[in-house]
Amino acid sequence: MTSESESTSTFQPISHPLQILRILAQIGLGGFFIYAAYTKILDPPLFASQVAAYKLAPGWTINLVAIFLPWIELILGLALVFNKGYRGANLATAALLVLFIVLISINLARDLPIDCGCTGGPDSQLTDAEKFTKMWVTIWRDVGMLVLCGIIAFAQKKDGSRWGHIIAPKASA
Repeated sequence: MTSESESTSTFQPISHPLQILRILAQIGLGGFFIYAAYTKILDPPLFASQVAAYKLAPGWTINLVAIFLPWIELILGLALVFNKGYRGANLATAALLVLFIVLISINLARDLPIDCGCTGGPDSQLTDAEKFTKMWVTIWRDVGMLVLCGIIAFAQKKDGSRWGHIIAPKASA
């Protein structure tokens, strides 16, 4: 005779296509944000100079942004990858992506070539034309990541599930 805990511990693999799509979107988006945060955390002075180059924030906020934004990105990325508070993380990630798109677009409109600072590393060796091209590529990449945020939100609404550990417990009768 089996105990109650043994009878409810049967697992079934996730098979709903929306669940799989959401998992892949969360891992991809979260992984990118973890990587981007890591590169900025390694070199805060470089990231601070990249933030200052936008010429949009008051001077006293530049170091605050350079110190705190990478850690926020890291937390959001981890929440998406490990499926903990991912709904809020997805919303906050979408809001950050919109902000990034707006900030880069403002500098495109002002004809100010910048290194976005998205994934660390200086772009000082790039020409202004190459920086403008990279700014457009960054905007389209961020739009693509916004689509991933939409997929995460839509798929969660449709399947109503959480994926947790890639396998979900089978509902007991």
